[in-house]
Amino acid sequence: MNNKIETKKKTRNLENLSKKFDVFIFDWDGTLTELKILRTLDQKYGVYWFYKQLRYGKYKHAKLNEKFNKKDSKFEEFKEYILSIFADFYLTLFKPKLHNNVIEMLKLLKQKNKKVILFTNGTEWRIKRELEIFNIQDLFDDVVSAQKLKVIKPNPTGLNKIIKEHHMKKSRIIYVGDMVDDIVMAKAANVSSCAILGGFDDKISLMKAEPDFIFSSIEELLKNL
Repeated sequence: MNNKIETKKKTRNLENLSKKFDVFIFDWDGTLTELKILRTLDQKYGVYWFYKQLRYGKYKHAKLNEKFNKKDSKFEEFKEYILSIFADFYLTLFKPKLHNNVIEMLKLLKQKNKKVILFTNGTEWRIKRELEIFNIQDLFDDVVSAQKLKVIKPNPTGLNKIIKEHHMKKSRIIYVGDMVDDIVMAKAANVSSCAILGGFDDKISLMKAEPDFIFSSIEELLKNL
């Protein structure tokens, strides 16, 4: 059966995710927060799509679910680092905005005694500042910046380090993100992956990455917890 069809089938027959997983690890920019500012800049200057084409030059003709290759991914990791710097710079100039139902979702996960972790390519100081703006820092058990670890996604080293430090069972972990790099990283770390639409990458790109689950929004994810 075609892998794309298998992925779509999974999204039509979802089970209660809070029963399947004990640990929910989230990306931040684009997954939990909106990116309308970056889209506006892109429409005016075309900056984001320039970086996107750089990021996917290597993935374009490759099977995205193949085993992560550190040597082949070094250039991709570097380009993602450049994109992170670009995003950090512009996002510090504007007040962040959460996607709908983010706080409700995080509170529900905590009520269900789930471990909730934030793992992002963004700089630690910016992310923690934004968490304080929303007053949701206490809803996360840990906040980790890939830049601080010096291992940018899709490199799975940072995610594996988090898993090891928290003594977590991989079969009970799900990583939630909005980019192909998030899905590639989760697969490389052997944990389940969930894609959220409306962020950096479009639906077609995310479907090609073959996440275990895909939702149109955080609101839809909330309904399946």
